[in-house]
Amino acid sequence: MKKVNVFLVNLNQYLLIGIFVFFNISFSYLISIISKIIYNNSFTKDIHKFSSLKEEFFLVVLVSPLLETIIFQFIIIEILYEKVRKELICLISGLLFASTHLYNFLYFVFALIIGFAFAYLYFIGKINKKAFQYVYLTHLIYNLMAFTFNYLQ
Repeated sequence: MKKVNVFLVNLNQYLLIGIFVFFNISFSYLISIISKIIYNNSFTKDIHKFSSLKEEFFLVVLVSPLLETIIFQFIIIEILYEKVRKELICLISGLLFASTHLYNFLYFVFALIIGFAFAYLYFIGKINKKAFQYVYLTHLIYNLMAFTFNYLQ
C-alpha cells in the first residue's frame, strides 16, 4: 500500500484527478451491471426529481460536489486529523458520505466506496496543500460526466 501511496503522491495533479475520475466511472459501471443483474434496472433509476435541467445541473454538478467536499472531506478530516488513524478517518468520511446517499442498497455501497476514495484523495492532496481542490474537481468532473451520460441515453 505504501508503494501505491508514494506513486499517487508523486503524480501530476491532472493525472491524479484523472485516475480518480476513471475509478469513479469504472466503479459506477460495475455497480450498474450488478444492479441490472439483481434488480433489472440501473442503481440510479429515479433517485432524483428536478424541476428543470438547469436546476439539476446547478445542484448535481456544481453545488453538491462543493458542499459534500466541505462537509465530508474538509470538515470531517480536519477535525479528526491529529486524533484518529487515517484509515479510520477515511472509513468515517465514507460512511457519512454514504449515509446521505441512501437511495437504495447498491447506491449506498457505491457512495461508501467513493466516499472512502474521496477521503483518501484528500489525504494525498494534503501533502501538496491541494486536498480540497483535488476532491472537489474529481467529484465535479465525475458528476458532470454522469449528468452528461444520463442525458445522452
